[in-house]
Amino acid sequence: MLQMHLGMSYTELQKLPVRYRHWYIRRLSKHFDKKNENKQRSDGKILNGDNNTPLSRIEEIFNKKME
Repeated sequence: MLQMHLGMSYTELQKLPVRYRHWYIRRLSKHFDKKNENKQRSDGKILNGDNNTPLSRIEEIFNKKME
């Protein structure tokens, strides 16, 4: 079974031009950050201003490389 995120399978992603793959990575990161934040809120564990989730660190690295 193919894993799908945001309605796209892995094989569909391979066929995308690089610039659209970059967009997809940013969008996927945003999706999981929001999902993680909602989970933390529901558990009552959200920290004030803590933006050190692994996905946010990956996004920061990615954005630095794109500059």
